[in-house]
Amino acid sequence: MRWTAVLLCLAVPVLSGAAAAPAAATAGFALPVEGTVARGFDAPATPFGAGHRGVDLAAGSGAPVRAPAPGRVDFAGGVAGVRWVTLDHGDGLRTSYGELGSIAVEPGEEVAAGDPLGTVDGAHGRAGLLHWSAREGRDYVDPMLLLERPWVPTLVGPGGWTAGDVPDIPRYAAWDGRHRFGLVPDSPRATGPGYVLAPNPNHVIAIAGLGSSTGEPPLDVTHLGYARDDVTELSYAGVGPDGRQQPYTPADTWRGVAAAAERLRDELRRRWAEEPGRAVDLVGHSMGGVVAMYYLLVLHEPADPTLPPIGHVATIASPLEGADLASGLRGAARDPVLSRFVAAVDRLVGRHDVGSQAIADLVPGSDVVAGVTGGWEVATGDVHAGPLATGTRVLTLGGSRDVVVPEHRSDLPGADHVVLPGAHDGVRSTEAVRIVLHDFLADRPVPGEDGGVGSLVSHPVSWLELDLGWLTPW
Repeated sequence: MRWTAVLLCLAVPVLSGAAAAPAAATAGFALPVEGTVARGFDAPATPFGAGHRGVDLAAGSGAPVRAPAPGRVDFAGGVAGVRWVTLDHGDGLRTSYGELGSIAVEPGEEVAAGDPLGTVDGAHGRAGLLHWSAREGRDYVDPMLLLERPWVPTLVGPGGWTAGDVPDIPRYAAWDGRHRFGLVPDSPRATGPGYVLAPNPNHVIAIAGLGSSTGEPPLDVTHLGYARDDVTELSYAGVGPDGRQQPYTPADTWRGVAAAAERLRDELRRRWAEEPGRAVDLVGHSMGGVVAMYYLLVLHEPADPTLPPIGHVATIASPLEGADLASGLRGAARDPVLSRFVAAVDRLVGRHDVGSQAIADLVPGSDVVAGVTGGWEVATGDVHAGPLATGTRVLTLGGSRDVVVPEHRSDLPGADHVVLPGAHDGVRSTEAVRIVLHDFLADRPVPGEDGGVGSLVSHPVSWLELDLGWLTPW
């Protein structure tokens, strides 16, 4: 695919033949607003040709716009009813900012780096965007090349990203995932901000597990470089009268996998109607991963014009082949003595109901598990037809210390599979899972070994941690 070849450029350092940064880049500019790149620089082929002569930064209406470097205000006022400010930085370099909601400077004024220029209004008819452009003489240049930081080429394509966009530099230590003496290498707990740039232009639907509630996503995907608007947390309660995801409680997750997959299909149709032409990636933890795969393999119709294409599906500690714990809980619920203990735990935790449809769906051999495993066998038997026909990629991730869903239960035959450090819930908090997901979603080679050595140890001391994953969303 064309994307694959381009994405490989992400790992290539800048060479002398790459797009040259403006001479003033050595001055060290900062971003004029705190925001992410919504649309990158697209140099026009001719002086009056089509293109995008700057970058659009998503910062939110009313956000302060500050001078990224010292300069003199060359222009501050209205152009066709729109407020703009232009700074002259010397040596022929000028930068412009608009559309502004307010202006805080006057022409001829000298400003220092960080001085307020005004506030964000919108750009290209979209509220909350700041258009930032730069010119050397008469030529427009990518303003991102002015930033005082290293950079590497990034994605060119429908996302509107170009070689000068925000540097795609991992903020996490390297993790190769290679087993040593049967042990999975440990990885530190991840903190923000993580990656600067999203791995692809797709929208992400994140699906939490059994017993979760609103505000408990599988992981913070903004650590992967996505903006908040690029991510939807699937609600097990569905959508409200306004067409948006409703708040949900653990009890809403008890309705089962098939019901949640139907809600996922409804949300995908809503997303396609809202952003036609934009593919969607699915990321699910525990039962959320089963929901994603059940949708893909049982409900998804690639030829349905009302549904978006699914670019990637990643499951984290998901019982794709069933959870033995679910069988144990169902059996205990039928025992006259053990049932009292199980009921007491249910009341204490308040997240699970052993008699629910969801628990029944996660039992090995259930109709849902059979739909996933059987659907996978059919789909991989002929990748030119069925749910994988449009190039959907699947990655399954297991936890090395997961006793709720042992890693061999989180895999499907022939799928790309990586064993990550951590127990059932903790596996999603590490830098390792973010590194692996970012590479997978960018169609780069994924660190870690494919299946194979499913050790229950990731670090000599880690087993001393008490795995309470069965009490948390799964």
